[in-house]
Amino acid sequence: MPMLARNSKATQSMVSGIVSLALLFCLGVLSIIPGIAAIVLGRQAKGEIAAANGTQSGDGQATAGLIMGITGTVVSVIMIIVLVFYFVTEGV
Repeated sequence: MPMLARNSKATQSMVSGIVSLALLFCLGVLSIIPGIAAIVLGRQAKGEIAAANGTQSGDGQATAGLIMGITGTVVSVIMIIVLVFYFVTEGV
């Protein structure tokens, strides 16, 4: 069985997703930036892999990046909403 070329955007998506989750626990709302990057790269990678007709691999990495990116982004948005609500109601 020949080696398939791994899609580099799939790898970048997964790394961005991991960074998003790591920042979520360290810096909170800043995890939205790599989270969005993971979502965009993951969607692009999945499209490229599907269009490659079996000559590229990395679909699992792209999916993992998408999931982690979505998780990091959603939790960041929730944190931003909670912080804004807190500052508005407390009058700070």
